[in-house]
Amino acid sequence: MPTRIVAPLVIQNAMRQTDGEQPRIAPVFTVLGRGYCLNPLDIATIGTARSGDLVASFATDDEAKRRIQDALDAVLRPF
Repeated sequence: MPTRIVAPLVIQNAMRQTDGEQPRIAPVFTVLGRGYCLNPLDIATIGTARSGDLVASFATDDEAKRRIQDALDAVLRPF
């Protein structure tokens, strides 16, 4: 299918607060020298034609992949 599931990166100070879970649910990543929070609360599906140019990739960063997976687990797994 020509779609991707995405969780947006938002400017670090624009992410809504999630109390003590903030570091787990919204980990911070540096992209082009600027801090961005992963926002798994706004997961969406978009067409690949809308995704634009690749700016950064965490595909080879095991620590970043672990933090992304942990954030998704915190949001998607039932309590």
